[in-house]
Amino acid sequence: MVSAKATENVTWTFSLAPQLSVSRAEAVGELIYGSGTRYDLEDRTLAHIRVVTGARLRRWESFYLSWMSSNDPETGRVSVWLSPSIPLQFHFFGNTPPKINPVWIRALELNAAGDRGMVVMNEVEAANYIRQRPPLD
Repeated sequence: MVSAKATENVTWTFSLAPQLSVSRAEAVGELIYGSGTRYDLEDRTLAHIRVVTGARLRRWESFYLSWMSSNDPETGRVSVWLSPSIPLQFHFFGNTPPKINPVWIRALELNAAGDRGMVVMNEVEAANYIRQRPPLD
């Protein structure tokens, strides 16, 4: 689990997904899964995951959510099964809701519909993902 606690005058950088760097100056929230397993994710990323996850769970759809567990490629990925029957909490560190990017949301929605489930990606990866998809008629 990637963890970070707020301390004064400290800047930490780590990765939550390929090419997704998080500065400690950014707020880090928590995804709390099931009976209390906690995963630290940057607030803005967590907000986008929350939008897509909320929409899918309201439709009673279950799926995997996966991300890189740290910036060390040897540590692998984390995958959790998301289902309406499993408790899920989103705790945000920052007081101001992050701005939501509709392109990022769309990329996560399309990604979540695949066999691999939702694989967390950053905004640049999301824009590239959308550009590579043929338009729907």
